[in-house]
Amino acid sequence: MPDVGHPRHCLSTKQLAITTNRLTLNHMNSTQMTPHQTGRIASIFLFCLGCFDLFRGLAHTYLIYWANDTFAHLDLSVNGQDQLVLLSAFGISNWLTGMLFILISIKARAIASAALTVILIAYAVGWVGMQYAGVSPDSDFYGRYIMMGYFVVCFVGIVWQRSIDKRTHQPNLL
Repeated sequence: MPDVGHPRHCLSTKQLAITTNRLTLNHMNSTQMTPHQTGRIASIFLFCLGCFDLFRGLAHTYLIYWANDTFAHLDLSVNGQDQLVLLSAFGISNWLTGMLFILISIKARAIASAALTVILIAYAVGWVGMQYAGVSPDSDFYGRYIMMGYFVVCFVGIVWQRSIDKRTHQPNLL
């Protein structure tokens, strides 16, 4: 039976420290995401929303009559051009948000989850403002159902990303 107190069977303090550090690093690598993976799910959701906003920008500007006939159902017999100008202005903001969402999803993945949260907050603030002002649609306005889906996509992206962050011990920005 070998003598465990014999120097051949004992690790020096330096060897013990190196072994401990390796074990710690191996554990961290197996439970934590790399910087490349941080925010990956949220960035995928944000990229998809960015592409969708680019489509909305196209629909609200270049395909405005199709968008009205298909989704908005605005009565253009009264101030029709003014309504279309407002719809086009909304389309311009869709171009902007689409491009920004795609940019964030590619270049700033770490804040993608925060961006999804900001989108939810912005829509909630806008909805409260509309309620306060007493604004409600007179037309069918099928776009509201699309926006509810948009809201759900943001929420699912946040929840999914946070569950991964918890599992991999990643800090949340919010």
